[in-house]
Amino acid sequence: MMDEIDRLKTFEPPEKADDNKVNVKLFLEDDIRFLELDPDVSYEELIIAVGKVFIESYVIKFEDEDKHHITLKTSDDLRIAVRQYEKGELQYLKLILDKAGAKNNGLFGFGKKKRPGEEVTG
Repeated sequence: MMDEIDRLKTFEPPEKADDNKVNVKLFLEDDIRFLELDPDVSYEELIIAVGKVFIESYVIKFEDEDKHHITLKTSDDLRIAVRQYEKGELQYLKLILDKAGAKNNGLFGFGKKKRPGEEVTG
């Protein structure tokens, strides 16, 4: 206990206790945050961890080595993302957060075309 107090007084970073952690960058619009997770984290644990960082409703997506954004919905989805990180294919696990209920721009991210005399609805 005293060592921890001494460490805080000198502002030294904590020693890295576990090299098996997955380094994660969370992206929500222009905000980027760091997070460390256990490799065997469940989807539910990820939701809780992200919720402690961003207190909003969001959809979590993973960016793979091809720069595709894959929506994470289950622990199996998350395990696939973590495996790619563990194989060394990725420098860090990049998770993109989209605000839940955010306006969808339509198919493939393109806006819906407006016809003459027609209003576009979101």
